[in-house]
Amino acid sequence: MKKIIVYGLAVSMTISLIGCGAKEKENALVNEPQVKIEKEVDIDKFSEEDIISLVEEFGSKLKSVALLSPIEDLEKSMKENYGDYVVEELIDKWLENLDQAPGRLLSSPWPEKIEIINLEKVSDTEFVVEGKIVEVTSVEGEEITRPITLSVKNMGDKWLIYDAELGSYEE
Repeated sequence: MKKIIVYGLAVSMTISLIGCGAKEKENALVNEPQVKIEKEVDIDKFSEEDIISLVEEFGSKLKSVALLSPIEDLEKSMKENYGDYVVEELIDKWLENLDQAPGRLLSSPWPEKIEIINLEKVSDTEFVVEGKIVEVTSVEGEEITRPITLSVKNMGDKWLIYDAELGSYEE
């Protein structure tokens, strides 16, 4: 009885594999351009997920950078906390103009996260992310928001933020 079941499984698997192979050959010959389009869509989806993850992780680091620290401490903190997410030139730009640098100004409120509002593909290697920095206090439900626009670029093996614009606090 076991031999019959094993033989039956082997035959059904063989038939399935032959059918899949024939279908793949048919698709390769008839629908080759469509297969390429589907692969590009998958790459875009993968890129978007990477960028969303990058922005969310970057947003979680904002509370760790105290903007009113002495400049040496601030530079070290930015490089430690933002270095995996932004290009070094952007950190230098922020250090020269602290009004445009994201981070924590006071002990309360503090930046908790970046909520993504829109993700736009500019090219195969660049995206623009519109979002808002959500700052919270120890009072539950009390939030302050500030718009932020991030330019993200593929730098070889990973995505990095290469430019950022902070908007005014919203009421």
